[in-house]
Amino acid sequence: MVRFDGVESREAAELLVGMTLSVDRESLPALERDEIYLVDLVGLDAVDSGGQRLGTIVGLETDGKEDFLVVRGGDREELAPIRDGTIASVDRTARRVTLAVEIELGRGTRRE
Repeated sequence: MVRFDGVESREAAELLVGMTLSVDRESLPALERDEIYLVDLVGLDAVDSGGQRLGTIVGLETDGKEDFLVVRGGDREELAPIRDGTIASVDRTARRVTLAVEIELGRGTRRE
């Protein structure tokens, strides 16, 4: 359960449905050396386990049950489900994320 200052009733909370929630980065807990916030992946290149470029991570989405990385290659987008093992590695210096899931532009969960 989440509580917000100034939201004291269910009716008041229902007015927030569909709104975007943001948190100041300074309010987030410090990360361990091998951790990263998912939002920090936005803007990085996505490659498959063979090093083939899939596109650029342009956002994060959820369907309420599962979270996804939005990968754009050209004029197409794919949704890569974020599960244990989805992100094989992150190379911040090279600005590259290696994904261990099978996504190919033109296959999978597609948005045009």
